[in-house]
Amino acid sequence: MENIIYFLSRIILNLFLPPSLPIIFLSLGIIKNRKKYLYYSLFILILLSSSIFSECLIRIAEFPFKYKSISSIPKAEFIVVLSSLDQKLNSSDEEDFEFIDSRRFFAGYNLFKSGKANKIIFTSAYKKFQKIKELEGNLLRSKALSLGLSESDILVTNPVLNTFDESNKVKELILKNGFNVDEVKIVLVTSAFHMQRALFLFRDQNMNIIPFPMDFKSNQEGFFSTLKNPLNWIPNSNNLHLSSISIKELLARTYFYTKNHFSFK
Repeated sequence: MENIIYFLSRIILNLFLPPSLPIIFLSLGIIKNRKKYLYYSLFILILLSSSIFSECLIRIAEFPFKYKSISSIPKAEFIVVLSSLDQKLNSSDEEDFEFIDSRRFFAGYNLFKSGKANKIIFTSAYKKFQKIKELEGNLLRSKALSLGLSESDILVTNPVLNTFDESNKVKELILKNGFNVDEVKIVLVTSAFHMQRALFLFRDQNMNIIPFPMDFKSNQEGFFSTLKNPLNWIPNSNNLHLSSISIKELLARTYFYTKNHFSFK
């Protein structure tokens, strides 16, 4: 039953994400032989592929976070690095893998090496229906060990499916190591567009969180610099991707905020 619910939730979510919505209108136009649906499809595709629209969306997702220097972060008991599902195992050897995106890992690693916490926690996200050789948390632990950290420095959660699971498993891990979650400080490392939802879910577990947002995807030179560049008015696939992750994040926030407000169990 859990697999069915997960599968259906993925289908429903992706219906609202590009390129599904333009394809739906395109299909309706062909089936009903109505030009207006074709125009809707073209309009949505151009809108979602434009830099102006995608920049607005990602700025909403990243608000109100700004870059933070490591020196500005106070000392904590734990650093928690959330999974990005961006590591690729090349062989059966746990240490033989490549980073697709290493920013979260190195942000957490640099915080730890700067003495900002006594332990670092890697979460172990995975995708249902996808065969994996090793969990991301174990891959990152191996990489951290190869860079000089010791076994006693690193904790890895049990497998998690999403950010809600990550907040639960991190809490369990902290309790298992003899700490009360409301008595320790935790530096939370994740992408800026994901930080708002992560903060909401972790603080809902009564954790004292210090956010360390990174991997900013908005134009840091300012929105008007985006407007002034004529190339940004041309639709492209990168903007479509940026619109997609922004919409996905905002939909996920809406779900969890609504669930919390109405106390759905």
